[in-house]
Amino acid sequence: MSEKNHPWASFASQIQSANSLKELDIIEHELFGRKGGKVTLALKELKDLSATEKKEKAKDINAWKKKFLDMMEERKAALGGGDALSTDKIDVTLHLPNKERGHLHPIPEFIRQIEE
Repeated sequence: MSEKNHPWASFASQIQSANSLKELDIIEHELFGRKGGKVTLALKELKDLSATEKKEKAKDINAWKKKFLDMMEERKAALGGGDALSTDKIDVTLHLPNKERGHLHPIPEFIRQIEE
């Protein structure tokens, strides 16, 4: 079966034509949703097939899955929603000054106040 006539090809065109990050999220949920995602359901259906059919189908499904993930990542970058870690402006490696911990015992504190 050619790639353009493949049942999964419509999702590839949807990903390429998505105009917003919200659209991409909807497509991603439709494909990879935990309970009703098309790819998820297709992978669950593999258990009912014979060993040779299972191997062929799994190879095909995983190839499309990888293609979809790559396409989504490229499209997110094109729409300006790249990886959340790369757009994070907080430097978590920055060393902050140490907080003062504890307090003086009340007696030395009292003596210091009297001396002042």
